[in-house]
Amino acid sequence: MADQLGAVGELDDATWASLHRHFGDRGCLELVLTTSFYACVSRVLNGLQVPLEPENAGVPAIGLNATTPHLGVDLRSDGPRGDGRQ
Repeated sequence: MADQLGAVGELDDATWASLHRHFGDRGCLELVLTTSFYACVSRVLNGLQVPLEPENAGVPAIGLNATTPHLGVDLRSDGPRGDGRQ
């Protein structure tokens, strides 16, 4: 779910149905909000170029050069903007 939201910005019907079977309306709402707010925080921090804490300095960055092979999404491909972004 998180990968799908991050890669395409929405959930397909099959993913939603699976989540809903397990978590119901309230649980799905909480999952989507939590995932979306986390993505918002990371985008704000990246946009402001806030450095990682010293103990995390060696963690590789994930961005437009990342892939999510289990979703069949390659974020490195050129989108309409020519820079990998849609």
